[in-house]
Formats: sequence, structure tokens, C-alpha cells
Amino acid sequence: MGLGSVLFRWSWNAFVLAALIVMACGRYPLGSTRVLTAPETQSGDKRLTLAVFGAPWSTDAQSQIPALQAELDKLSDAQKKALDVVLYVPTASAVNEPPTQEIAEQYLGLIGLKARAVADEWKWKNFKKYVGGSLTLPAAAVIDLDDNIIKAFHAGATSFLPSEIAATVQASFPTKNTVTLALFGAPWCSECKTEMPAIQAEIDKLKASQRAFIDTVLYVTTSGNPSVPPTQEGAEQYREIVHIKGRALADEWRWKNFRQWVGGGFVLPGAAILDAQGNVIKAYRAGPTTFIPSEIVAHAVRSIE
Repeated sequence: MGLGSVLFRWSWNAFVLAALIVMACGRYPLGSTRVLTAPETQSGDKRLTLAVFGAPWSTDAQSQIPALQAELDKLSDAQKKALDVVLYVPTASAVNEPPTQEIAEQYLGLIGLKARAVADEWKWKNFKKYVGGSLTLPAAAVIDLDDNIIKAFHAGATSFLPSEIAATVQASFPTKNTVTLALFGAPWCSECKTEMPAIQAEIDKLKASQRAFIDTVLYVTTSGNPSVPPTQEGAEQYREIVHIKGRALADEWRWKNFRQWVGGGFVLPGAAILDAQGNVIKAYRAGPTTFIPSEIVAHAVRSIE
């Protein structure tokens, strides 16, 4: 990197710091129409989203967002793991200029929030969607897995209260049970080629708040030859063939989990719904009247309530 580039980067950082100190928050005119990348979707163990909005020119955000982080630090470890905190930055340091992802990440480092940084789509797209009202900062919104707004918090001494935001987060975590949907198949199973994709199609119809509590695991009982044990590599390859979006595991030889959870003869496909302790809620054996994808997924949904 040349001397000129180094000086430019240091000058930029100094400018951002200065903007944090001397500029006040409020409503400002909007300018360019450049569209930015949309935020990432949730995944893994996340159960709730806290969207926080701030920008380099907002002195109120400079003090209130760190105070919010101090309140979030009081959550339990399990709650912290389940909370997806997203810092949306709606403008650059100049309020009439659109942000960039680089600006958003730099601002995240300055503000001290433990979150993902996202440059809000111009003009204040996610702010308008989740908070609404006048374009003032800081602001926040608690959002469920189906993208519904549980509560929005506008800028203001009586409306953006870090302790109240954290309390709303704590009270908003869903209380559903987590279940495992264990599916059993193998490369030689002709019925599995249609039934497994049908299972996934039923799962895809569910709301995000339902899918999040159903852990789908595909157990592969044999290799392509029914008399040969499966391998983990073969299980993962088979998962791609039958289009299951969950984890794939090679069932311990011979058919250990199948025998424990489904039982009976070695016939595929099979399925079992397990509770959080690994107990079988219901098992499904192969057959046109016993293995019905819509019924299997529907029972899994009922089991999380």
C-alpha cells in the first residue's frame, strides 16, 4: 500500500471520529439512490433478531448504543447465543450520502456493539420497514423469525431506553420445544427417492419460526450395496441426491438408530420424531399408509408447540 493510500485511510478514520463528536442526530435530506446488498438471513441457533440503527453523525447513538450493549451483556449465555443483533447503518458520515459495507463495519468497530454490521439499503429501507416515522437515530426493533415486528423503539429520551429494549428482548424469546426429525434412507431404496424430497417440500412450506425448532437429520443405513456399511462421505453424497437440507449421518452398523427409534424389519424409508431428551414421540415405518410425508411433518410441528 502506497504512502498516499495510508494517509487517505488515516484521514478517513480521523474524519469519522470527528463526525461522531461534533454532529447531532435528527432528520436530514436524502440524496443518491444507489442500492446496497441486503442483510444475511438468519441461521443456526438464532431465535430472535434485534435490529439497531445508528450512523457516524449521531451523537445520541454514540452514547445510547454502548449503553444498550451493557444491558444486553446481562442476558444469559443461552439468550446471547439465540439473539441475532444487527447494526444497520443508514448513511455515511454525511447524512445525505449512502453508506457502504466498509463504512458500516468501521462504525461497528467505533460504537462497541457486539453485532453484525449491515449497510442499510438506500434510502433507509430497513429503518422504514422496522421502525418507521421520522428518520432519527438511534432506533431499534425486536423482530421474530417470521420477520414480524414485536416492538419498535424510536429515538428519544423516553422512547429509546436501553434497559427497556433489553427487557423486551428477554421477554420475546420463543418458548417452543425443539424436536429432531430423524429420517432413514439408503441409495438402493427406490421409495426414498420420492419420499425424502416430499418430506423436504413439506418442511419448506413451514414458517421460519417452525423450521427453526425442527432439527432434520438424515441417517443413511447402508452404502449402495445393502450388505455394506455406510460411510459419512456416502451419507453426505446421498443427502444431496434426495435434497434433504438437514444434517446427514452414517447410521452405526448395523442400523443402530433405525432399530432403536423405528424398529421392525430393515425396510426403508423410515422416520422418527424425537424430543429434546432423545425419546421417541412417534415413529413411521415404510408403507403407503404408514409413511406419509405431510403427516410426518405436521406431527413434528404439533410436537414443538
